[in-house]
Amino acid sequence: AAVEGLGEAERDDAADAASRAAAERDIAVSERYAAAAERDAAIADRERTATDRDAAVEGLYAAAAERYAVATALNERTEALAAERAARTAADADSARLRAAAE
Repeated sequence: AAVEGLGEAERDDAADAASRAAAERDIAVSERYAAAAERDAAIADRERTATDRDAAVEGLYAAAAERYAVATALNERTEALAAERAARTAADADSARLRAAAE
């Protein structure tokens, strides 16, 4: 009876050891999955940061394009005003010549 009890105890110990080993394997697998999830999260963060950076750059390009459009419009208006001023100056000079000739 004592031999049978010892055999049963050894079987229980072996079963416990196998259970512990399985639990340790499960923990190791879980840790690997957790590490992979952390890596995936870090990659997603980097992708979000890159996307945000791209959006900021696009915003800067859009702002620069708007400033260029405003500068172009101002240049065109300045040129138009200069042409009007030159035309008025020429007309004033013509009027002055006509007045001088009439006197």
